[in-house]
Amino acid sequence: MAGIYLLSVNDIQLGTLLAVIMYGQLLTKPIKKLSSSMANIETTFSSVKRIFAIIDYKKIND
Repeated sequence: MAGIYLLSVNDIQLGTLLAVIMYGQLLTKPIKKLSSSMANIETTFSSVKRIFAIIDYKKIND
């Protein structure tokens, strides 16, 4: 909203506003990918723990 205001009072040009928006997107996309990767790693780690629990399970002979 501030960018639109600055554009309307001729404080900045349209190209400057678009450049700021594009740079913001360039910064946020990698951060979102990183957080998504971390969530996948945590899920994988939990799955691996469950698999090893099954592998390490000792059978009780009747």
